[in-house]
Amino acid sequence: MRLSIAALGLASMLALAAAGPAAALTFKGEGLYARFAGANNGKGLVVVDRAGGDMPRLTVGIVGLIASQEYFLTFRSIGCGGTPASANRLFRVEGTTDEHGDLFFITAWGASDIDLKELLSVWINQQTPADWSECARTTRFQNPIIFDSDGSVVALGLTKDHGATWLALLEPRRHGRTRVSVVVNGLPGGDDYRFRLVDEPCGTNGDTLAAVTFSDIVISGFRSVVVGPGGEEIFADKYASFRVRSLAGNNTYCGTTTVFDVKQ
Repeated sequence: MRLSIAALGLASMLALAAAGPAAALTFKGEGLYARFAGANNGKGLVVVDRAGGDMPRLTVGIVGLIASQEYFLTFRSIGCGGTPASANRLFRVEGTTDEHGDLFFITAWGASDIDLKELLSVWINQQTPADWSECARTTRFQNPIIFDSDGSVVALGLTKDHGATWLALLEPRRHGRTRVSVVVNGLPGGDDYRFRLVDEPCGTNGDTLAAVTFSDIVISGFRSVVVGPGGEEIFADKYASFRVRSLAGNNTYCGTTTVFDVKQ
């Protein structure tokens, strides 16, 4: 996949260095996420965090786009109700979807002068036609959380194994329930998958807090469902995990989740 980035205050085009193996990725530091789950094209998750020091890292998992097409992923200083213009464009990533219409990558760059507080929305659009776009508002977070606070929290996790990448966002809901948003790419074919929230990190035994079955995911997909009660206990530990098993018995996956405070 070809990638390039343009940001205000930086060189117009910067080379993007690939991040380390996705299987070893743990989200950390201060960051933000955007959740694309509308009725139109493009569903998935975008996460910005700090790979180390002040260096931002960008993790993107978007499905449902047109195959083998170039797209812009633009971060702006306006909400989704605003009008896109060069004055509110803070930086932009350009990427080409794969043969299934998916845009998946992890990358880091030395743009330490970008203020995350100014990134209020993320927009996806094709280069042609330029008038089509899909927008998602951003939510900021910080780590580590203050465990005795009553503030809002979220959890993020990612794993890459058996050629597939799973990216998960966990958000608490009322009455002890949890909204699970998952985007995946690179599965071997159509199958049903059992998704579990577990109270221990990968590599250890743990108790299942909540579980759901995702039916008939072919190669890639986005699923969003509310589970529980019980799943909210995953927010009580700094590190827990999500675990996925193919019901056909072919592959299993595990991603360690990190809990963050939501910043207002």
